[in-house]
Amino acid sequence: MTTIQLLPAIDLRAGRVVRLTQGDDARRTDYDVAPRAMLERFGAAGVTLVHVVDLDAAFGEPPQTALVGELARAAARDGLPQIEIGGGLRDRDGVARVLDLGCARAVMGSIVARDAAAFAAIADAFPGRVVPALEVAAGDAQDDATQLARPLRIAGWREDAAVDAGTVARRLRDLPCPAVLVTRRRWRSRTMTCAQWIWPPNRRSPLRRRCTPSSIGRKSLSETATSVASPAPPGTADRAGAGRR
Repeated sequence: MTTIQLLPAIDLRAGRVVRLTQGDDARRTDYDVAPRAMLERFGAAGVTLVHVVDLDAAFGEPPQTALVGELARAAARDGLPQIEIGGGLRDRDGVARVLDLGCARAVMGSIVARDAAAFAAIADAFPGRVVPALEVAAGDAQDDATQLARPLRIAGWREDAAVDAGTVARRLRDLPCPAVLVTRRRWRSRTMTCAQWIWPPNRRSPLRRRCTPSSIGRKSLSETATSVASPAPPGTADRAGAGRR
């Protein structure tokens, strides 16, 4: 039986919990709830790990260091869900900064496709704590093989990388990463249909997905659960590579 781990997501913009439509900051919905209160709600539901995106950092602005640190300390001190943080993490210093704040994991995006050697060095420096993020423009393709053959999107979906998802997945195979985050976008609706965990990256098990219900394109846990695909055919790599610029 396939085990599914659901990771709720919190997007943070200027200290507030928000939702961006198609990643567009001009079409932002602000929610009247404190970030810590969201963590508490998720913790009460039995969640142990929450995916947090620092949108300020993702947009090239100063990171929300104080807020992220406050949430990470609350996780350790008060038994709230641990923080997996993404957004604007482009180098080793950025990863070290968020891990030193107490975050459990750091998510890196564009560097995974742009500089494989640099990413590998960072993953080796922080074993089990760095999650590579692959952003795939799926189009209308339904099968994994076709999607993995497409160029990755980088720089907040603004550019095509010079490499496809399958090639990057093979590069990640031997790295000490705890998981790989795949965000798939369908161009017909121009929304992100699911953020999928291909888990774990270090075992040759069938392709299995862990869905991250996020503020983009996912309205309920039940809707997310129905989008989990069956294991892929034998021989498919069990690794493939959000606001993770």
